[in-house]
Parts: sequence; C-alpha cells; structure tokens
Amino acid sequence: MGLLLGLLFAPLGGVVALAPAGFAATPPAPSRVIHLNGILIDKYCADIAIASHDGLLPVVHQKACILLEKPCIQSGLGVIQGDRFYPFSPAANRRMITALRRVTRADDLAVSVTGNWNGRTLSVTRFHWR
Repeated sequence: MGLLLGLLFAPLGGVVALAPAGFAATPPAPSRVIHLNGILIDKYCADIAIASHDGLLPVVHQKACILLEKPCIQSGLGVIQGDRFYPFSPAANRRMITALRRVTRADDLAVSVTGNWNGRTLSVTRFHWR
C-alpha cells in the first residue's frame, strides 16, 4: 500500500522514496569526540544565561544553585561554552551530580570535559575541574 501511494504522489511532489518497513528513513548521526572548556551549569540557568547575556559565557555559577531540586537539577546538567549549552547524557548527568556534590568549591565551576557528542547529548569520557 505504501509503495502504491508513493508512486501515485511522486509526480505531484509527494513521496519519492520509501524506506523498507522497520528501518529509519535517515540513519542517526554518528557521534564525534569533542573537548570543551566551559562552566558546569544546569540547563535551566544556561538557557537564562544565553538569553539574557547575548551568549556570553557566565563567569560564575554557584554549586548551591545547580543542586536545587526544582527547577535546576531536574533540568539536567551540562557545559556552557561561549553561546552554546551541551547537555550531558543521563549517565554523564548522574556522574557529574556526584562529582559536584563531592567538590568543595562553591562557585568556581570551570571544567574541562571530553566526550562523545551525538548532536543532542554529551557522553563524558574525561572530566576535570579547571
């Protein structure tokens, strides 16, 4: 049925090619290794920082703010570098929350992070405080 509809609508600018059943029409983007030097921050505060500061990297973000249950920690953690926020994968998010709770710093959350970026989330392979 799908092939018949594709053939019927192709001359009208409709479906030109159909993927076989059970297969995605476009493959997922391959991940690539990236290295970031930025600030550990939650998504909620990163969105505010990017919107209100014309994308300038925030100089300071507080540990106590990130660890607020709502809305900060629930929004997920990541790294802000320049005018872009890179959210962590769920596993990396859990690891970074643990690291954040153990660190004695209150507001110097500069980090160096290396990981696999799949276009949506960063799976952290290496991390250290700067």
